[in-house]
Amino acid sequence: MEKMMKSSTMFALLFVLISNLFAIIYCTQPLAPALYVFGDSLVDNGNNNWIPDVAKSNYYPYGSNFSAGPTGRFSNGKNLVDFLAEYMGLPYPPPYLSKEGPSSLTGINYASGAAGIVEYTGSQVGVVLPLDEQLANFQMTITRDLPIHMTQSQISEHLSKAIYLLSIGNNDYLINYLGAFTGVSPTSTVYAPEPFAELLINTLEKQLQQLYKLGARKIILNDLCPLGCTPMYLKTRPHKGACVDEINALVQHFNKRLPSMLQRLSSTLTGAVFVQGNIYATATEIILNPTKYGCI
Repeated sequence: MEKMMKSSTMFALLFVLISNLFAIIYCTQPLAPALYVFGDSLVDNGNNNWIPDVAKSNYYPYGSNFSAGPTGRFSNGKNLVDFLAEYMGLPYPPPYLSKEGPSSLTGINYASGAAGIVEYTGSQVGVVLPLDEQLANFQMTITRDLPIHMTQSQISEHLSKAIYLLSIGNNDYLINYLGAFTGVSPTSTVYAPEPFAELLINTLEKQLQQLYKLGARKIILNDLCPLGCTPMYLKTRPHKGACVDEINALVQHFNKRLPSMLQRLSSTLTGAVFVQGNIYATATEIILNPTKYGCI
């Protein structure tokens, strides 16, 4: 578990560095009415505080450089969502499960550390909120919470103008396919790498279609991180270069399928705009050239 948390923290920190590349100028007027977030520990800002699992980060040293201290962010300070919200001129979107979550009109964070695209990812750590459940919670926001403050036409406009960020899928490999917690993976005995990537892409495509049906139109979807560069694999698997190539190759089966899936959705869902966040390439660049980004 400690190794998992170190790996998660590493990439959360990389997200902060990546965010700084574009969050140089902050907006005084919001660029969108709201920011809605779905995903795993890279963007979770506290939902796991309220569920019975072991993937928590509401204690030090997490939050050691954050003004509010440990909040449930899997980083020492701000994460990607915080920088993006600041850039957009919005408050930080509160966790859905917090008392502030249901009443927020400027966005909500539904992400859950250790969650994945498929439902059974993360079950090794207890109860997590997989992407399907996060989308169900978003639907509750639309049907139960927003009508308290808006008419139906106002809700539709609000949803169509909001920004949606998804960062999900790393745990489907890290915890599920590679068996990071148990050391064994029943999934890898059932699926070869390419069929597993197809399973994830097909499942995610249906989930994005569901998000569209709920009213989302402007969607950012991050690709997966170079998991072979995490400390847990660098310390436990032989490798010749800076990273464990065989682990990164697994992730790339997914990443290489992502652009065509997003293009397919863009061409079939009227009015939808999908933008891919190239986390893999950016994180690899930082790992290979750390001094260029002030990491060493």
